Amino acid sequence: MWRSILPIYERAITSGGVPIHAALVEHEGNGYLLAAPGGTGKTTCCQRLPEGWKVLGDDETLLLLSQNGRSYNGHPFPTWSNFYLGRPLRDWEVERSCPIKGIYFLRQASIDSVEALGQGISAALIYQASAQICRRIWKDLEIAGQVKMKHQLFALAGDVARQIPSFMLNVTLAGEFWHLLREAD
Repeated sequence: MWRSILPIYERAITSGGVPIHAALVEHEGNGYLLAAPGGTGKTTCCQRLPEGWKVLGDDETLLLLSQNGRSYNGHPFPTWSNFYLGRPLRDWEVERSCPIKGIYFLRQASIDSVEALGQGISAALIYQASAQICRRIWKDLEIAGQVKMKHQLFALAGDVARQIPSFMLNVTLAGEFWHLLREAD
């Protein structure tokens, strides 16, 4: 399965795109990424969103440069782990995209809050979230190919951090974190 995705990722990366371990949610035509390692709250947050919010994907998003090259659109990707773990599969509209207004790195907390991140921290977190996706395909590349892709992703993470505001989103199980997602607007 991962080998079949490699050409898609390679093409996206060489075109300035970034696969990222993040849910993609949409509100009023704008996209917001909820980034976090597996099992730390992306799907739970998606399930808690109220009416008016649409979950386009709950695990993985492909960021691609818009035609003008000055902004990024998010494209949802399937939740591959559900296939391997025998969980129910969900249909995602992978052909759909929306402009990304903010990237929110999830952190479980006792109170809902949001903190703006500087570009350096943001770039490091974006690279880390991208590496979580790409690790599964790196093993199929020779060392030189792995190094090249890692360097490309690191540079692209900096580009994304310059284009899209990033935040640390502290979330609780009972709060209304979605009100904080509009900080990027």
